[in-house]
Amino acid sequence: MSETKQPSFHKRLNDTGYFCTEDFADVVENALHKKPMSITMLRGKAGTGKSYLPEKIAEVLGMFLEFLQSGRISISGTEYKANLDNLIIFFTGNDDRVFSEPFIKRMKFIEVEHMPPSLILQILSSKYAGNKEAENMFNAVLNLYNASILG
Repeated sequence: MSETKQPSFHKRLNDTGYFCTEDFADVVENALHKKPMSITMLRGKAGTGKSYLPEKIAEVLGMFLEFLQSGRISISGTEYKANLDNLIIFFTGNDDRVFSEPFIKRMKFIEVEHMPPSLILQILSSKYAGNKEAENMFNAVLNLYNASILG
């Protein structure tokens, strides 16, 4: 009997539209396996994808975003409550928010950084493969991307 191998967490994130490096996907996947409850703070500059990541993780794991936000969900009149053994919580923050020391000690931190230009090029190449007009603009797009990160 052959065993079907599930695609890597990195590939599943990419398939939902969240593009990241394999190393970053490994860090996120490891944070998800913290027991009894995974509480993780995503920190990074504006525009790095901190708020988008939990939405895409919910897609990868087959969870409901509303369920993650409130701990309960109602489907066809039946209310479901979170099982704390399986609950995964992501907080997002940047350098503007201040959290108490006891709160900070209870969670792991993942620094979310801007994607490297090589990954941006990979995304553009896969999305616009064969489109010569788009391919001619890749360098301009990468220059704009780099300028926005530095700004």
